[in-house]
Amino acid sequence: MQKNGLDNCSEKLDEMIILDFIIGNTDRHKRNFGIIRDANSLEWLHTAPLFNNGNSLFFDSTLRGSIKDNIDSYCKWFRESNYKKLEYIQYPQWYDPSKGKEVVDIIHTGLRNNKYISEEKVSKITKITENRVMELDKVIRNIRNK
Repeated sequence: MQKNGLDNCSEKLDEMIILDFIIGNTDRHKRNFGIIRDANSLEWLHTAPLFNNGNSLFFDSTLRGSIKDNIDSYCKWFRESNYKKLEYIQYPQWYDPSKGKEVVDIIHTGLRNNKYISEEKVSKITKITENRVMELDKVIRNIRNK
């Protein structure tokens, strides 16, 4: 990627790993992240914004009590836990722990505004997301202190 003029790829991969951990994305694979290229010259312009995050936030948990209070989630395509993938983070300097509450609030508000999701489910998902953000903060502190 650097050979093709993209200098911030490590940071962008870190962002993807972190987002997948926070939202519990189970469907990250090599066809749902990428590079934006100029259609005429094929020049590499920048990394694509993160997309295809639909298999997250317990999207398939419809039964009452089916959401487990679990920090981790399993990414079926890379056959690895999203928590374990936090070990791959190489550039944690960009991460701002003060933004964690904002992320939780965005998720809570988005879910709460969906009339098809019960308040009980919104509350459980919000709590798990808060716990994941707190755990992420610990992991990032440990990486920075190495």
